[in-house]
Amino acid sequence: MTQPLLQPEILEVVFSNLDGKSLLKSSRVCSTWKNVVEYMTGVTKVWKQCCEEEIHQDVLTDISTNLYPTLLSSSQEDNTKWRNIYLCWVQWKNIDRWPSIKKEVFTISRRNEFITCMKMSGNCIITGHLYGGIHIWDCSQGYLGFVTMHLKEVTDLGLLYIPGLKFSTERELDVKHNLVISTSLDHTIRVTALCLNAEQVIVLRHHVGPTTSLGVYRSMFVVTGEDDCLSIWKIVAQPKASHVECPVLVYSRLDIDSPVQVVSLWRGKVTGITASNHFYCLKRLHGENINADITGLQKFEEKNCHIVRKYIWRHWICAWLTGHRQMYIAVGQNHASRKYNTMPALLSYPTALLLYGEMFLLGMESGIIYLYLINTPEDLLKLDLDCYKWKQPVSSEPILFMDIAEDNAEPMIVVTAGQKLYYISLQPS
Repeated sequence: MTQPLLQPEILEVVFSNLDGKSLLKSSRVCSTWKNVVEYMTGVTKVWKQCCEEEIHQDVLTDISTNLYPTLLSSSQEDNTKWRNIYLCWVQWKNIDRWPSIKKEVFTISRRNEFITCMKMSGNCIITGHLYGGIHIWDCSQGYLGFVTMHLKEVTDLGLLYIPGLKFSTERELDVKHNLVISTSLDHTIRVTALCLNAEQVIVLRHHVGPTTSLGVYRSMFVVTGEDDCLSIWKIVAQPKASHVECPVLVYSRLDIDSPVQVVSLWRGKVTGITASNHFYCLKRLHGENINADITGLQKFEEKNCHIVRKYIWRHWICAWLTGHRQMYIAVGQNHASRKYNTMPALLSYPTALLLYGEMFLLGMESGIIYLYLINTPEDLLKLDLDCYKWKQPVSSEPILFMDIAEDNAEPMIVVTAGQKLYYISLQPS
């Protein structure tokens, strides 16, 4: 039996100086190298170091909170999870090589059941509806059941995982979160256990008008509504608690001059777009406490332009679709922006947008999804629409909503198009 040219102890020193992609390749060379990499994964922080050095912080937050919602806020290190995060980041760059399986989950038969918002957790899809209901679906089994009920249309959904919070339920769901936050035209905010026929429901009546948009991050969520009020809440749970404590109101602001229509909460900073198309930002003091000072009100102007949908991601990235079927994207604190006309390149107009990790997805009126890879947020201002990384025909009807769920083996994209809900299972090679 021949001895390896390099002893495992020497290989470990060499491998500790490699980048993540080289480390992945090294693990495929031979069984000895593979065993050394697996040993390093178990006892060192090599993969966490690769993630922090090679992946942009916002991209890392996107992937890690999707794959492991509590990882960044946990004091316990799990090196295997960091390796999986790095692997997911690398795999998305090769999406054009993956086979995919498209499946229709269900078709909506009645108008009052139309989907108005949608989120995904694990293998399950959570949908808010025009009539006020919130339902949950399994990508493999289809409809699972009812979660909770608003009196009027559900306008937005957010998912949270609160460590230590465990609900007793007759049926375990394949989800990564344990709470769903919802807003509605009935003026309320609901905090509901993410389970079938949830008995744990807290109804917040802080707003005097319809609540229309929300953002979530860790144990906090921010809500805005048509009453020109913006409110920020924090959920505190005791270890091994079986019920939800009433969220604490951290901050509330009434702004009649610049009411916020679309809001985001990202790493403790609140950003939003106002009805007059100003950019709204609240700064972080320390930890997860929010400062009440407005740090910037910048205005985006386009004459004679009706805005159909607005999006905001992370700190300083926003987009909007206009009645003239144009797409605008603004990036950075100076809000450099660009207008796109997608018709010449894609033969259709965008009806839904999604920014996730280093991917920008366009859901089109034609029912097709186009995916573009970006290295920096500024790349959104110089997209070559002809050079998409991946294209997926979904439906003959317009794309309305999109969401992504990470999984170690098969990430999924969920799509609402017309009156149908689809999921696309991607299979990295």
